[in-house]
Amino acid sequence: MEVDWSKLPPYLVELVASKLTLDTDYIKFRSVCPKWRSLLSPSSPHLPPWLMLTFCTDPQLPTRRQFYFNGGGGASKCDFQNRLKLPEEDCKWGRCVGSSNGLIVLLSGKNSDILLFNPITRTQVFLPKFKIFPKVSCIRKIVLSKEGGDCIALASISKRFELGYCKKGNKAWSVIKEARGYGYDIIYFKGLFYGVNIIGWLAICDVNGGSAVVTVIKPSISVLYWDKDDLFHKFYLVDSFGELLLVARYLSVVNDPKFKNSDVIKTSKFRVFRLDTSAASSSSSSSSYAKWVEVYDLGERMLFVGGGSSALCLAATEVSGCEGNCIYFVSEYNDSPWNPDTGVFNLANSRIQPLKFPNSEWRCTPTAVWVKPYPC
Repeated sequence: MEVDWSKLPPYLVELVASKLTLDTDYIKFRSVCPKWRSLLSPSSPHLPPWLMLTFCTDPQLPTRRQFYFNGGGGASKCDFQNRLKLPEEDCKWGRCVGSSNGLIVLLSGKNSDILLFNPITRTQVFLPKFKIFPKVSCIRKIVLSKEGGDCIALASISKRFELGYCKKGNKAWSVIKEARGYGYDIIYFKGLFYGVNIIGWLAICDVNGGSAVVTVIKPSISVLYWDKDDLFHKFYLVDSFGELLLVARYLSVVNDPKFKNSDVIKTSKFRVFRLDTSAASSSSSSSSYAKWVEVYDLGERMLFVGGGSSALCLAATEVSGCEGNCIYFVSEYNDSPWNPDTGVFNLANSRIQPLKFPNSEWRCTPTAVWVKPYPC
């Protein structure tokens, strides 16, 4: 007797889906019938992101890249792995600058091509060539307004941290001159693009019309400071279930006996702030009243940052194998595979655990990006 799986009650479909611990199982489960596909989100909120090594680890398979994901082997242990093939013309896609909404951003320094690639469906979307600057190597990061090719892309570009955007159908990028210096990190948040500068001020960019409209707010952040041993910091903007967070990553130079007692750049700590605009609601000048308020406890939330990826916030209660109140991070500044700056920072005790990989692949983590699979 043939079973009509489409008649299974929706709550049972959602319950079973929430128990799946592998992206591949979730994708197959969602594909059983059209009804199940309509009930379930294309990307499961119950699964952690993948960590993609951005260079080849096997000379015999030059077009393949390693993808790791946590399968319940501990909060800091990556157990399972996939080897997925990048586009066939991989030889010219020499650089990956991160990922956004499940798409990997690949660049070609030879002819200024920019490709968005879905590693699950192998869908490819080309963005306009970056002719406003001589080389695509000036691109620091690209974020997308939504999944798929029908989206708006915002890029942080050049050493001056400028912002540029393009829409579907555009033949060229447009630079947002009013937002120069606000490309230390970028995010798409509540229908608008946000950029942050080196002191925590925000440029809110509305590019939905014919031209960009920029609003600058200057939240106070009086508690942001460096210890005497801190070299510099890196900012990340994170959408935490509708709340905008600013994550400050502090780096310092340390002597590491593991690397022949040489000096290396390492992450020393993180601090987290949330944007508070409650006082601004009663004033016409939000710049004077918005502030960054430090967050000392993330609860069950966990953050994934670094490597040019769009920062992610997930709930540990819904994701197996990961730990709440932690920041999972990969390297931003180290190019040497012998100097990884990758790990898990616990906000409760300020301790850092290294992120562990099978087969000694931990040495390859300096150039890696977080990818949240989106099988559409």
